Amino acid sequence: MAEMSAAKERAIRLFCFLREYAEIRFPHLQDLDRVRWKLWLNELPEHPSISVFRINADDERGSGESDDPAILIRVRRPQLSRPPAPPSSLRDWLDGKYDDPFKEPTVHTERSVLDARGTPRTERFEDDPARVRAWQEWLKKKWRAWAQQEQPAREAMKVYERLYELRGELEREGERHELVLADGILFWRWLQGSIHFPVIVMPVQLEFKRDVPEFIVRETDRNPELYTTILRNAPLTNPNVLSSMRDDVTQGKRFIHPLEGPNTTAFLKGFARSLAADGEFVEKPIEPREISGPHPPRIWRSPFLLLRPRTQGYALGAERALDDLGRRDNPPATLRSIVGAQLAKAATASSASSLSSDDLKLLREVLFTKPWNDEQLQIAVRLNRFDGVLVQGPPGTGKTHTIANLIGHLLAQGKSVLVTAYTSKALRVVREHIPEPLRSLAVSVLDDDLESRRQLEEAVAAITTRLSDDAAHLHQQANRLEEQRQQLLLEIARSRTELVEAIGSEYRSIVIAGREYTPSEAARRVVEGIGRDDWIPGPLEPGTPLPLTVGELAELYRLNRDLPENEERELRCSPPDPKTLFEPSEFDELVNLLRTEPDDHHPDWWQREPRVEAIPELQSVAQTARELGDLLLNAESWELALMESAESSLFEEHLFQ
Repeated sequence: MAEMSAAKERAIRLFCFLREYAEIRFPHLQDLDRVRWKLWLNELPEHPSISVFRINADDERGSGESDDPAILIRVRRPQLSRPPAPPSSLRDWLDGKYDDPFKEPTVHTERSVLDARGTPRTERFEDDPARVRAWQEWLKKKWRAWAQQEQPAREAMKVYERLYELRGELEREGERHELVLADGILFWRWLQGSIHFPVIVMPVQLEFKRDVPEFIVRETDRNPELYTTILRNAPLTNPNVLSSMRDDVTQGKRFIHPLEGPNTTAFLKGFARSLAADGEFVEKPIEPREISGPHPPRIWRSPFLLLRPRTQGYALGAERALDDLGRRDNPPATLRSIVGAQLAKAATASSASSLSSDDLKLLREVLFTKPWNDEQLQIAVRLNRFDGVLVQGPPGTGKTHTIANLIGHLLAQGKSVLVTAYTSKALRVVREHIPEPLRSLAVSVLDDDLESRRQLEEAVAAITTRLSDDAAHLHQQANRLEEQRQQLLLEIARSRTELVEAIGSEYRSIVIAGREYTPSEAARRVVEGIGRDDWIPGPLEPGTPLPLTVGELAELYRLNRDLPENEERELRCSPPDPKTLFEPSEFDELVNLLRTEPDDHHPDWWQREPRVEAIPELQSVAQTARELGDLLLNAESWELALMESAESSLFEEHLFQ
């Protein structure tokens, strides 16, 4: 018990340090003036392109007209219109542009014009009563009516443009910032500090539909939370009440939402009174700049969107870990190992070189889904032995590959696996390393909640499809695969034995005729016999006669020395088929044909000018040449050799004439 108390004390001190470090390294925002981006919902213009869907606490669904209950806000790009064109008599008198509905156009009171003689003179706007009537009619009846309808559209366009800029920022820095919907603005100022920040926050997802186009602010899988981290240094009357109220919200006992009405208001009233004796909920907002000196806590409702750093979750995580440790008697085993409570035991166990029976069983049952090595097997053994293992290495050494293998191994054991990383990119890389059959079971909780939801739906579909199969068929398939795996393991073991035997044979002694030779000695004897003992055939049974006599063997070696290379090459060739040989008379006829100059041989054809009439004859000659070429390509080797050796000079003479 004393050891457990020491472990709990160490764990509490560790998380206290982490909380303090996180608040120094990433200070919490407690002043709305320091928020880099915010959009107040009560300041949104009333325009059909903007919709805010309120929440009903009874069914926790939107009470607006949205077909998707997860949609909270919809902002479509409004259709802007051009102002009515002024009469032609007014165009030269207008002072500036008239397309801004928030700025009423004006006219010049006078201007300089040229008379019929070209002399400049001053003309006043009021000099022409018809022009004044046209101005009044256009301004009051047309332009002001257009401006009244156009102003909400222009305001809605500004909201759309702000969301467009926000979308670009989230795409660039989505890992550093997150969009949240907040409400319950708390203002409290005391001598040592102040707070002007919402206490109800809910992360949301900004989605852009290009085909409409429109922006949608959508709920994620994270519920609204009570943001009490900003109150850690506040002079609270009863700090334990905050922990109880936060747990009620987290566990679903109290429903709060930035877009919900009476239930959230009642909760904020009780929350304001729990902060201090003079804490109150007010209906109208308070302007902190107009107040000097200390001020009691005041909370009012004004939902808005804001962009906050993701790093603020570090201190919140440490605070929740401290709350959990306060309710536990003993820290988790992994945490005890981190704080050093099991360090000596782990060091002693890891120093043992022998493998336990559990380790040997694990090595037989390990299931890696990717290529592996002995180091990854050792990691699996240590993980099974100590419930934790630290793997270090520079980039490119296979840490992500090892994680993917361990995921497959742990899933085969029926376990669930949680992978955390400092950045979302690292989680995406790990997911890509998971084999395709298992990737649908990997659900990522990334900065893009829509992608996380898509992966969750993919996992549910894969599991549902798998469960729809017959259970007996799945068991049969599993048994068949297990038998195949055992057979493969036996083959691997047999191959390893043969490999060890082959390697060992290179070092075992060789016994011949009762004499023992080492492999190196036998190799030297073989090398010494090169050129002298090469004629020795393979092993013969005792009493088997030699295939050659001494005289035949001597004749064989003499022929190897005296036989020319070309004759040896000719002997290796197979004899030609007699059916393909020419008869003697045919051969003599071909020889005479080569020696006789043809009657139709015309060397002068090569000097004369070509004529159109000679084209058919040339085509016939080309066909004959192609046929001769085919005969040469299909000729036997002995035929080509005969053509080269017999009457070669005469053949060349006739060929090139």
